[in-house]
Amino acid sequence: MNPNEMFSPEAWTVFYKTLSIMVLGMLGVFVFMALFSAIILGLDKMFPHPVDQEKE
Repeated sequence: MNPNEMFSPEAWTVFYKTLSIMVLGMLGVFVFMALFSAIILGLDKMFPHPVDQEKE
């Protein structure tokens, strides 16, 4: 492998494609986590925990 092949235009194209795939994957995970946490918070508001009264 020639050292100049690492910085060829084709190598940069592949590098940018892999970066774009990585960014899209990370955004997908972030959106999934945000939706999942919103669903959990919504369910917690719809079905609140019963509060125990302190015994005097």
